[in-house]
Amino acid sequence: MVTMTKGRWKRVPLRAVATAALAGTVAFGVAACGDSGGGGSSTAASSAGTTTTASAPKGDPGLGTPVAFDSAPADLHLTDPGPAACPAGGKKLTIGYDRYSDSDENVLAMSHPIEDSFKKMGCVTLLELTDNLDPATVQRNMQTFIQRKVDGVILQSALAAVQPAAVKLLDNAKIPVLTLSITAPGTTFIGPDDYANGVIGGKSVAEAFKTHFPGQKPYVLLLALPKSGDTPKHRHDGFKDGIKQVLPDLKDSDFTDVSADATPTSSHDRTLETLGRVPSGRKLIVAGVNDATAQGMVRAIAQRGLSKNAVVVGMGGVPPTSTTYICKEPEWAGTVANFPENSGVAATGAIVALASGKEIPKWISIPGKWMARDKIGDFYPQAACK
Repeated sequence: MVTMTKGRWKRVPLRAVATAALAGTVAFGVAACGDSGGGGSSTAASSAGTTTTASAPKGDPGLGTPVAFDSAPADLHLTDPGPAACPAGGKKLTIGYDRYSDSDENVLAMSHPIEDSFKKMGCVTLLELTDNLDPATVQRNMQTFIQRKVDGVILQSALAAVQPAAVKLLDNAKIPVLTLSITAPGTTFIGPDDYANGVIGGKSVAEAFKTHFPGQKPYVLLLALPKSGDTPKHRHDGFKDGIKQVLPDLKDSDFTDVSADATPTSSHDRTLETLGRVPSGRKLIVAGVNDATAQGMVRAIAQRGLSKNAVVVGMGGVPPTSTTYICKEPEWAGTVANFPENSGVAATGAIVALASGKEIPKWISIPGKWMARDKIGDFYPQAACK
């Protein structure tokens, strides 16, 4: 993983991340969501390399069993791509990269490592285009990649309705493609296991509740984004299941969904409405499917004067915005860090492998870690709470 230095995120060794993850597991936290995971596609195909699939885990509609990027075959060079990742015989490659923003914090957390890793390899020319979430621009970018005869494409358009047509254009041109942020039919997806990350967050926030309010039974507010597809649903379900694993006596009547749109304003407003129905005197567990919407819920709790009666969990953990939220508001227990920078690093090794004709997993997962509020500095030293 990486930490910010001179405007970019400086790498921390994976072993250090694992150590921090153990230390952080303490007894205590979008069609175009920046930290989103994937939906599903049922076929596996590639124009150059090939993808592999297996049975799907709970919470996934068809991606198959995820293979963690740091346990994938070493010859794919997914954790620290360098010159050894280059094709045999000194072949040079041109790789296209379509991203949906050139300013979004989560996108930049992936695109900077992509740029840096390709520079480190020394055999790749990167053609980087931004579509600004415009369907017509996505199509134009694909045509540019085809005209420039790129050897592979990293597709991060975050427009689910456009993905199949974009992939078809590239497939017809026999250009291998993989996806970030959301999936597309027939491609390898690199990203988190949202259900599994939800379970991590649910278990951790339930432990936090037990520590803060020993002997008490929580009332649980779970953010739901019914218009935003599979990713928030997987996180929501994971949160609920994780909480129940730690607090098995909770009944369905102890949970309520806060249905909102994927904005902090909507999560704030709907939480305010829901708080009026919370049984008197109950302490709260509050779970938002990403850190921004969770922060909207935090503002609603504060507005009702309930900040000292709640523990909060989110998902994302991308500095500086998410970590600033968490450090500022003590009701945050923590968040599940998705490490989008690791998606960027893995994407460089994976697309070069595909362009070289290698077989790669259909779903390369980026394992999430519990990032407790007081352990942020173990993951991102410059974002540590002061």
